[in-house]
Amino acid sequence: MIGSRLIGMTALALIVTIFTLSSKASAETYLGKFCWQVQETTQRNAPPPYNELTECNVYSKAGGEFEFFCKDSIPTLSHGHAVVVDNKIQLFTSFGGNDTVHNVLGMGGMLTIIDGNTLNGTWDMFGNWNGTPLHLTGISTLTACP
Repeated sequence: MIGSRLIGMTALALIVTIFTLSSKASAETYLGKFCWQVQETTQRNAPPPYNELTECNVYSKAGGEFEFFCKDSIPTLSHGHAVVVDNKIQLFTSFGGNDTVHNVLGMGGMLTIIDGNTLNGTWDMFGNWNGTPLHLTGISTLTACP
C-alpha cells in the first residue's frame, strides 16, 4: 500500500514536472503513453458492463493544459483535454465509435477525475448508443501499457 502510494506520488510529480517544463518549452510536447483499466460500476440490467483497457497518448499544451488521444479494444476513439486543480487531474474526453463488442454505434462525453497521488480515478459518461441516451459511472485504474 505504501509502496504503491509512493509510486503514484512519484509518477504524479514526474508528470507534473514534465508537464510544467514542456509547456514552457514549446506549444506541444509528447509526454508518453499511459494506460488505465476502465471499469463500469453502474448498476444496470444491460450486460455486459464496460471493462476495457484504455491507452492514451498524452501531450502537454501551452498554458498548462494537457491533451489526450485514447483508444480501447472496442474500438472507440476519444480525444480529451485536462487541467490540474488541487492535486486532481480533471479530464474531459469526447468519443465515438462502432462498438462491435456490444453491437452499438455510439458517441458521447466522459468526465474523469484522477487522484494526483495514485493516478486512479472515477468517471461519469453520458452518451447516445443506437439512439438511446445512457449515463454510466465507473473507476479508472492506472496500469502498465501492453
